[in-house]
Amino acid sequence: MNVFKEHLALFDPAIKVMKRLPADVSPDSPTSPRNDVFTVIPAGGEMNPPLLEEITLPVSREGALKRYPDLRGHKVYMKLRFVHRDLSAALKTELFDRWAAFGVPWTGSLTTNTFVFDVPSAPQAAPCVDVPTPAHPAQGLVNGK
Repeated sequence: MNVFKEHLALFDPAIKVMKRLPADVSPDSPTSPRNDVFTVIPAGGEMNPPLLEEITLPVSREGALKRYPDLRGHKVYMKLRFVHRDLSAALKTELFDRWAAFGVPWTGSLTTNTFVFDVPSAPQAAPCVDVPTPAHPAQGLVNGK
């Protein structure tokens, strides 16, 4: 099994350390008013709304760059790691003190279980052939007239 990591993301925007709370987040409550930055997950509960992520995995080497391995006919094992945005030490300390009634702010990472994908070696498809289709009598056409 070979380890394959995605590109280095040299041209992707860098995520900066959060030094201040965004304007839509109250310093007194992570949930009121509702925001897209912080979520409270109750003990033994689930995050609502759930964390959704869309992933595209190229499986063939088609294209000019051919920078991805050809995965056709192989099993692909994948784990995802979600990393919380970094908070400055001062902001983290302030939130731990101010939001103690809600619990402890989590600022770590989350790694999923391993996903296994069987990539077929060749797609199961019939060859495409361009042939005229006979007219259907219910449409009022008989023998093309």
